[in-house]
Amino acid sequence: MIPGRERVSRARRRLIDLVRRAQARPQPPVLPGPRATRDDVRVAYRLLLGREPDPEGFAFWIAKLGTMQATELARHLLHSVEYRQRWLAQLGPAADFAKPDAPPPTWSPLASQLVTQAQVDSVLYWRWCDEIGEAPRHHRKQWEYVYLLQALDSAGMLAPGTCGLGFGVGREPTVSVLAKRACRLLVTDLAADAAARGGWRGSLQHSSSLGEIHHPEICDHATFRAHVEHRVQDMRAIDADLKRAGFDFVWSLCALEHLGSLEEGLRFVRESLACVRPGGLAVHTTEFNVSSDDATIERGPTVLYRRRDVEVLARELAREGHDVQLNLHPGDGPLDRHYDVPPYASDVQMKIQVGAFVTTSLGLVIRARGG
Repeated sequence: MIPGRERVSRARRRLIDLVRRAQARPQPPVLPGPRATRDDVRVAYRLLLGREPDPEGFAFWIAKLGTMQATELARHLLHSVEYRQRWLAQLGPAADFAKPDAPPPTWSPLASQLVTQAQVDSVLYWRWCDEIGEAPRHHRKQWEYVYLLQALDSAGMLAPGTCGLGFGVGREPTVSVLAKRACRLLVTDLAADAAARGGWRGSLQHSSSLGEIHHPEICDHATFRAHVEHRVQDMRAIDADLKRAGFDFVWSLCALEHLGSLEEGLRFVRESLACVRPGGLAVHTTEFNVSSDDATIERGPTVLYRRRDVEVLARELAREGHDVQLNLHPGDGPLDRHYDVPPYASDVQMKIQVGAFVTTSLGLVIRARGG
């Protein structure tokens, strides 16, 4: 017999897939699907409504188990008044952000682009969330995990034996996904004392050992240890041996905006390319100011990059022979207009307010010259 916890976990993963299919199909499926189970009902309530099923509702759905497909259960709850009210309650203020003439970004072809609702609502996004063991959310930080994995996958970098270098990795689940794919990784972070001074240890966004990075629910211990090494590294002064190593890919997620200034972050992006072999890949995510291309936060613990900063970087890298394609469209879905405000309690965080500005996540994918 499957233990109760494992059974519910399997039901949760199954419901994630079923919700994806229910969202993609406005009409009932033509082909017969799996019948809903009691565990499906419990997990659907927790996942979609954020609560345990009430006795009356539970009895209603249990009575339908013999005739109802699991996709129907997910679709009914997605269309319920309670689900919509819970979703609307999560939304912060709305604004219209400047849009270029180009269409919004997609997953293919992948560019250096902003997070958008359409990307999160895609089948591809749900599949990557399943790999990192998370339920899909309209949250920009989760999108950064997916962006990295999709960028590497699109470039053929998730093959066994490829070598990657991660900067400021914290405790992100992507490391375990890459190790599971048999990539050989060197992951780095600040020294523990420097991280403590910056508040990263207290916020659980720093790692000082492999044990703090490992997600055993994604990758087993032996495989992780066989493919991942950890060392201390300051992103403002990359060690010379790393610049000679010729990694297949390098990455950082939500880190370069914390180096003290706009200039320091951009310098890191350029220097990270010195660690990559010809034709290799650099993938970074950072903060992007969607509310102003003029004033911004230029110095401090967190800086916000403007459109003009990113465009200058792209032009300079292109002149050096690197390949950078930009799509800075902020999205045209309903959620793309909304932003969360302090204390950032919403589960819907496509954009947030930082000081006087609204920021979102920008993904940079850069193909190094040569190769």
